[in-house]
Amino acid sequence: MMHGEPPEVRRFPSFAEEVAWVANWAKGLGAEMSEACLVTRTQAVLDRFAEALNAAGVATYRVRRNEAEDRVAPGLRLATMHRVKGLTFGRIAIADANRGILPLEASLAEAADPASRREAEHRERRLLFVAATRARREVNVLVSGDPSPFLPTAADT
Repeated sequence: MMHGEPPEVRRFPSFAEEVAWVANWAKGLGAEMSEACLVTRTQAVLDRFAEALNAAGVATYRVRRNEAEDRVAPGLRLATMHRVKGLTFGRIAIADANRGILPLEASLAEAADPASRREAEHRERRLLFVAATRARREVNVLVSGDPSPFLPTAADT
């Protein structure tokens, strides 16, 4: 981050409450909503958030692979961690930072041996780092299940 507060980890008892927080956060940004991005680890998780946010009345704009982003299009930006590489936003919310999603269990399961598993974990950790560093002012990491082992425990915060 260039300016702003340290990343904030926010824990929610359910997906619905996580979505409600994102909806309130996005709506509270007003005209700056198009400078904020909700980031998820996978496309499937992103689709789930897009549907829930649209149902909650939040305008969204999907930042897609192989397409230039239309910076004047209205709406909260939605993108995967891989897609935000090289982009910057005023604010980022990294959603669903839950165990099994971050690190992605499927990525770890493909590892043939302990060394390969460690490398897969390092790739996943770097992916989280890259996503968090796309923000200039604010990073929120959202959890609505068991938190990712990459996040500080409640005792650490």
